[in-house]
Amino acid sequence: MERAVAELQAGKKTVLELLGNEKASFHIPSYQRPYAWGVEECETLWDDICSFTVPDNDPNGFVADSEYFLGPLVTFKQTDSGFYEVIDGQQRLTTLMLLLRVLYSRLEHMNDKDNASLRDDIEKAIWKVGEFGKPIAGESKLQSSVASDDDLGELGAILASGIVDDDMTSRYAANFRFFLNAADDYVSKYPDYFKFLVNRLLRNVILLPIESEDRDSALRIFSTLNNRGLPLSDSDIFKAAMYEHYRSRGRAEEFDSRWKEIERQLAGPLLAEDSPMTELFRLYMGYLRGLSYAGSTNRPAVRDFFSRDRNAILKEEKTLSDLEDLVDFWNRYEGGEGFSDPVLKDFFVLRFAPNKLWQDAVSNYYLMNRNDSGRLDQDAFHSYLQRLIAFLYGAVVAGATSTWERREIDKEAGFLAGRIDRSPFEGRFTEHEMRDALKVLGPWKRINKGILAWRMMSNAGQAPIELGTDFDVEHIYARKRHQNHPGEITDDQLESLGNKALLEKRINIRAADYDFSDKRAIYRGLTAGKAGTAVQELLDLADGNDDFASREIDERTAEIEGSFLRFLEQAGVVIPEGLSNDDSEEG
Repeated sequence: MERAVAELQAGKKTVLELLGNEKASFHIPSYQRPYAWGVEECETLWDDICSFTVPDNDPNGFVADSEYFLGPLVTFKQTDSGFYEVIDGQQRLTTLMLLLRVLYSRLEHMNDKDNASLRDDIEKAIWKVGEFGKPIAGESKLQSSVASDDDLGELGAILASGIVDDDMTSRYAANFRFFLNAADDYVSKYPDYFKFLVNRLLRNVILLPIESEDRDSALRIFSTLNNRGLPLSDSDIFKAAMYEHYRSRGRAEEFDSRWKEIERQLAGPLLAEDSPMTELFRLYMGYLRGLSYAGSTNRPAVRDFFSRDRNAILKEEKTLSDLEDLVDFWNRYEGGEGFSDPVLKDFFVLRFAPNKLWQDAVSNYYLMNRNDSGRLDQDAFHSYLQRLIAFLYGAVVAGATSTWERREIDKEAGFLAGRIDRSPFEGRFTEHEMRDALKVLGPWKRINKGILAWRMMSNAGQAPIELGTDFDVEHIYARKRHQNHPGEITDDQLESLGNKALLEKRINIRAADYDFSDKRAIYRGLTAGKAGTAVQELLDLADGNDDFASREIDERTAEIEGSFLRFLEQAGVVIPEGLSNDDSEEG
C-alpha cells in the first residue's frame, strides 16, 4: 500500500470545485459494470441533500461551513484522451450528473440574478468547455463506454437534452424522471428555498477525488477503500487489468466482445454464486495451482492470487482462452450437451454431493485433459468421475472434514498435472474401517441424497435424468403406514437406506403417504392422467414385489451397503482386506 499512497493525489473538493474545473471530464471504461442505482438510492440521496441544505425546511438553519460527504471518486488520468478514468464512484458520479441536469433544466425557467448565476455554475459542471472558456451546451463532461450497458444511448440523450422520452426504459431514464418530479414538487412547495438547495449542493456537498498515476495503482487504492457505492468484485478488478493489457495492444474491442460472451454463457453451478465470474476465476485458480503444485498449502484469496507480479497471469494470452473453454464446459454441463450417457449419470450423482468441491476437481480434470476442440475422451472422463464420486462419498462416510477433502482435491490437481506420482484418491481407506463406518447411521445423513443418487444411477437400466429435475427422498414403506401399524417395522428400518430412494418431487408429493400397493400404481404411471417415475429401481420394485416391508428393507439395506463398498474397492479408494496400504502403493 505504501507504493500506492506515494502515487496518489487526494483532497476533498466541493461538487463545483471538482466538476466545475474546465479540465475535468470523466470516462467510465468498458470494464465497469452497468449503472445499477435505482429510484430507491436516488430517493435516499435526494432526501439527504434536502435535509442537509435546508434543515427542517428552514434555510436559515443551515450552518455556513457545514459539509455533506458524498463519497470517494477514484480515478487516473488517461494520457491519450485527457479524460479521468473512473475506477470507483461511477454510480454516485452518474447519479450526480443526472441530478445536476435536472436542476439546470429547472433553473432555465428562473430568471432572477441568483438563479442565473447558479445556472452558469452548473453549466461549468456538466458541459465541456470550449477553446475560449465557454461551456459547450450538450457536450457532457461524463462519457461512458460500459460494454455490457445497452442503455448508454439514453444516458447521452438525457444529459445532452435534459429531456426523457416516454419510451425510455433504462435506469438512467427512471432516475431522471424521479429527480424531475422531486425537483418540481420541491419548487411547488418551497419556491423560495430552491436556490439555497442548489447553491449548497454545489458548494457544500463534498467528494474525495483520489487520482493515481496509473490504472493498476488506482485499482489497488480502490481495493483498500470501504465506501458507500457498489464495490467492484474480484472479477471486476481482473477485468480492468485484462482490459488494459488488450487495450495497450489495440485489441480493446476484441476483449470487450469476448468478455461479454463469457458473461452471457455463465451457467450451471457458477450461477449459484453471488458473483459467477469470480467463481469462474476461483475454479481456474485451482487448475493453475495444480500445474505448479509443490506440496499442500492453504488456498490464497482469489484476488491475491491473480494480483501477483502485477497481474502477470491476467496478462497471459492463454488466460482468456482458458476461461472461455471453462465457461463453455460448464455451459454444456447445464444443457447436457456433448457428454456420453455414463458421464451424464455421473453428473447427476455429483449434483447431490455434500459440498461443491467436485466442481473444483472436474474443472481441473477438464482443463488438463481437453483436446484442441475443447472436448474430453468420454470413457476416460467417466472413469475419472467414478473415482471422484467414490473418493468424495467414501471420505464423508469415513468422517473426513471438508478441509481435509479440499486439501486432497488440491493434491489431486497436482497429480493430474504430473507434479506427484500417486493420486490421493487411491487406497485412502481400508475395507475394515469402511465396514465399521457403514454400521453407523450418522455419517449417512450428510450424503443421504448423494448415496441414493449413486444407487439410482448404478442400475444398469437407468437412463440419464435431466439435471433440472427436482427430487425428494421417498420412503418406500410410508411414514404414515408406520404410524398406523407401528409393529411392522422399527424406527431404524423406516429411516434406513434400504427404505429410501430418490423420486421426482411431483410424484413424491402424491405417493408419500400411500401403502406400497398404491405406490406401485403411482410409480408406474397407472393413475389417471399422471406420468410415472423415471427411476428404474422403483419401477423394478413395483413390478417384482407385492409388498415392501421389514424383510425387503433389510435385504435392500444390506445390498446397498455391500454394493457401495464394492464400488469403492473397484474405484481404488478402499483397500481390500488382506492388502496393506504399502501393498496398494507398490501396485
